[in-house]
Amino acid sequence: MLSQTDTFTVSESLSCGHVFDQSKLPPSARCEIKRLLSIPTSMQPTIPSQTLSVTQLLNIDLCASLDCDLSSDTIVFSTNPPLLSLPNDFTAWSIPPLHCVTQLLDQFSQAWFNGHASVIHPLSPTFHLPFWVLSYWREISRTLKARLTWISAHDWVLRRLEDEDDNDCAFKSVVIDEVLSVFEHLPWDVELKGFGAHASLRTSELLPLHADSMVNGRLLDALVATINDHVDEHNGTVVETLDFANVLLLGDMRWSKYHFDRAFTQLRYLGDSLHDGTIQRVIFPINVANVHWAIISVDASTQMILYGDSLEWSMPSSYVDAMRRWLKNHGFAPFGKGSLSHREQTDSFSCAIAALNTIKHAVFRHSLFTNDSKYRLRMEEFLMLAKSHFESEQLSESSDGSFADDASDFSVEFSSCPPSYPSPVPASPALPASCPSPPPPTSTSSEHVTLNLRVRKEDKSVGLFKYFPTTTREEHLQAVWVPFSWELENYERDAHRVRVEAVERDIRQREGNREQKQNQRAREKAMKKATTNDPSDIAPSLPMMDLAEVSRPYCEIRRDVRAHEGCKWKHEETLAVRVNWQILYSRVARFLVPQSLFHNAEQNPLLWATIAEAAVRVGIGMSPIEIVRDLQQRDLTQFRTLTPQVVGTWIDRSGDKAVWSAATLARVQ
Repeated sequence: MLSQTDTFTVSESLSCGHVFDQSKLPPSARCEIKRLLSIPTSMQPTIPSQTLSVTQLLNIDLCASLDCDLSSDTIVFSTNPPLLSLPNDFTAWSIPPLHCVTQLLDQFSQAWFNGHASVIHPLSPTFHLPFWVLSYWREISRTLKARLTWISAHDWVLRRLEDEDDNDCAFKSVVIDEVLSVFEHLPWDVELKGFGAHASLRTSELLPLHADSMVNGRLLDALVATINDHVDEHNGTVVETLDFANVLLLGDMRWSKYHFDRAFTQLRYLGDSLHDGTIQRVIFPINVANVHWAIISVDASTQMILYGDSLEWSMPSSYVDAMRRWLKNHGFAPFGKGSLSHREQTDSFSCAIAALNTIKHAVFRHSLFTNDSKYRLRMEEFLMLAKSHFESEQLSESSDGSFADDASDFSVEFSSCPPSYPSPVPASPALPASCPSPPPPTSTSSEHVTLNLRVRKEDKSVGLFKYFPTTTREEHLQAVWVPFSWELENYERDAHRVRVEAVERDIRQREGNREQKQNQRAREKAMKKATTNDPSDIAPSLPMMDLAEVSRPYCEIRRDVRAHEGCKWKHEETLAVRVNWQILYSRVARFLVPQSLFHNAEQNPLLWATIAEAAVRVGIGMSPIEIVRDLQQRDLTQFRTLTPQVVGTWIDRSGDKAVWSAATLARVQ
């Protein structure tokens, strides 16, 4: 392995099995790697400059195109020496994606140590390319990717003109004109100046403001900085960035050192200011579960912690506990909780814009966020950062003494500054020196001229429109759109996942139905088994007989004889009808028959079989109460008036076990 004190020699260091270690390379080896990857001066003009405006980038006709089928596995290193001159059509070759080029650059150093000297493109395997093509591909790939993204942002802005149902259309058209004007002068990928420099942003990182997408934390911090710059020092309000919320959530060990840990410097200052009355309110954004932005306001005048959430989620308890712990260190009692004035979002990507609007409403009393104004608010936030960039750039150029004559300067005009703050900033940003100057105005009027790009439906049938076929933008894009291979793969993967989920859902449903049916069968089987094991069914029982038919045995004998002899009945036979003597007794006989005679009727031989059967079911104890309960459950009509006291007089308990008394058995005979 080479060390930093060794002298790098190609013949002694390469193809010797060394493992590449960037930290231990000597300066001579680092210089050699830098030389191998440096793009020649002759190829520099083919790479678009990052200082070009967005409009200039969109108008550039790049010969190369991205090929998503290329990967670090298909582009290989070779030990053959590289070509001294590249093919004439090299700049038109397909370019691998940026992530693929990054992987190749990570593999380059070790491949070079292993003795490789060139790179082979899979579409032209006979050409051995020098190592610097990796750097060239990286720059071109980055430019192509940024160009596609800026094209999407430009189309997104133009689509806002087509929002027919937008009630905020009048003012939004002016904002759109200003955004398109900024595109003509804003570099497509340079470091932002002004408020954007607070978060180390580049102009390409403003793209989420021109798309239906979430806003990241660094961009949100830059937008909060634009608000904080316009907060009046005497209104008692401080607007903080995400760093404030991050420090609040530090661990208990750090909080135990609150009074001398440098991380809490800003919190200590704000806490003392709240306690002294220097400021009355601290407002700051928070991130909820890494998917959502919300606003918290700590108001010392009302002793309240107010929460504004455009999704109407509840305030996270972790922030409530952290703020109460912070305020407790400055002598405050626990603050109550309340709601901060805000509006609800109806999509999944406007939480950052709604959160910023909540702050502006609380500080500047701006109108609250609505679904109609969400796109205008996004573009206004972009204009504020772009305007800050131009103003800072103008100040830096004037301080360097490189400003040209005022008559030859051209500045971007913001005809209607977004109503984001109480008073607009009068200064206008100047265009970079590389931007072309527009032709001199033909009129002395200073009126701002806007171009109306809207086309009404009735306009399409008059003028030149009637000579040409008219199609919507969506129809045109659908007709000319050719999907990339990776888009087709994603579509097939999504379709396959949907089919798999449908099959799994059907399988789960069938298994659930099968399990439910099995459980139902198990319950029915258990109920049937419990019924079979009923002691009343196991006990010996005498056959149930119709008492009315038993009382007339001659009819049964005659019926059997006629059936045996084959004789037919001339008249239809009628069965004997049982008379409910208990009902009859309750209505008439109780006034005619003594009660003792009715009780003795229970010992009638026709009823005794049923009584004896109940005694067998009750068991050895022959409990009169159980015997009566069993008889009444089986035939309530016959034994309605039977009482346990009467049954008790029929039982003899003088022996070892209870039996029917001799007198009772004699009466039954």
